[in-house]
Amino acid sequence: MARILVIEDEPLVGHMLRRFLERAGHEVVWAPNGEVGLRRLAEGFDLVVCDLIMPGIPGEEVIRRITAMTATIEDLQATNARLMAGHEQAHRELQQVRDEQARTAQTAQTAHAAAMAAQAAAAPVGGRDRD
Repeated sequence: MARILVIEDEPLVGHMLRRFLERAGHEVVWAPNGEVGLRRLAEGFDLVVCDLIMPGIPGEEVIRRITAMTATIEDLQATNARLMAGHEQAHRELQQVRDEQARTAQTAQTAHAAAMAAQAAAAPVGGRDRD
């Protein structure tokens, strides 16, 4: 598939993007800031995903520099369309994870309630065993 550079200063977000894109079959390189991302750009990528708000070189400046070096308006429009489709897919997958977590929590609550009921039913009346 594609070789993608993700420029994102938040490690958790960078990891999630990397994981999502790798699961979709892409090769992903993560850069923790704009400076590193611009240096790594020379390695050759099909797509760059860049955070806008970052310390150091802001994302808008990173995009401006990348655009000045490589991109055309058509490239940016096609990238935007792919990102929107990817965002919708990521949202659906996140909702599936949340639904699964809710089902797991409900199952655990049901099992806990059943165990508590069984324990209460097995407990001796008045705190003493009957002879």
